[in-house]
Amino acid sequence: MLKQYEQQQAALRAAQEEEARKRSELEAQQQREFEQRQLLQQEQERQALEQLRQQQTMQFSNQAAEQVHSLEREILALRGQFDRDQLMLEQYDRVRCPSFLW
Repeated sequence: MLKQYEQQQAALRAAQEEEARKRSELEAQQQREFEQRQLLQQEQERQALEQLRQQQTMQFSNQAAEQVHSLEREILALRGQFDRDQLMLEQYDRVRCPSFLW
């Protein structure tokens, strides 16, 4: 009877140890999966941030290019106005001060 009791106790300890080992393995597996999910999330956040930076850079570049083109158009318009004004002044000078009077 004592021997049977010892065998039952040994079997019970073995079952408890096996259960503890399985629980430990399960916890370790869950920890690994959690860490993998964290790494995946961090990588997704990094990629999203990089994409956002690229979009912002492109928007800034596009805005700068639009401003440059706008300024170029304005310069061309001012240059055209200047040329028209010069022609008008030349015509005014011809009318106002004919060369044969000089």
